[in-house]
Amino acid sequence: SSCGWFCIVTLRSSCYPMGDAEAEYKLHPNDIGRLRMAFDTYDTGGARYLSWEQDFPNLWRAIGCNPTQKEVERLIAENQKEDSQGQFTEEDFLKLGEKADDDNDGLDAIKEETLLEAFRTFDKNGTGTIQIEQLRYILGALGEPLEGELADSFVEFAESKQGKGGPFNYEQLIIHLMERDPGPQYPT
Repeated sequence: SSCGWFCIVTLRSSCYPMGDAEAEYKLHPNDIGRLRMAFDTYDTGGARYLSWEQDFPNLWRAIGCNPTQKEVERLIAENQKEDSQGQFTEEDFLKLGEKADDDNDGLDAIKEETLLEAFRTFDKNGTGTIQIEQLRYILGALGEPLEGELADSFVEFAESKQGKGGPFNYEQLIIHLMERDPGPQYPT
């Protein structure tokens, strides 16, 4: 199962009724619902377990977390049980989500302000735009690199919204990203 770039799955707890079983987790009922729905989305065979190596990294990113590869490896090493045969259950996933929430490792989606701040760093002239070369550099060289088809897909998305070759108005690009992948929606 592959996630793709900037993949934040919008999951709503209304898909799962909340009952007494949720009381055992120190998570908001909406978080429990979206974690369960995300798990079920990846558990296409209905086995009730997933692979740490193959499924966990994409699943963790799909719920809005943005770990580096080293952080993924650390999470797996800290949470994989010796007798699990490289698999984790929905319960394991919910407990990890609970721990991440406690540690502020992030069940929160990427926020618009965070993206805006990142793009402003490369806007040396304060024009509100970024060139395609800068965009590709940012995607491939900073943080967890986004390369090949994923980087091309991101650039194509930007060009589809603002024209081929740039420059790109990054504030508008962020608005389009947020419309495409709004992140989790909670009732107020």
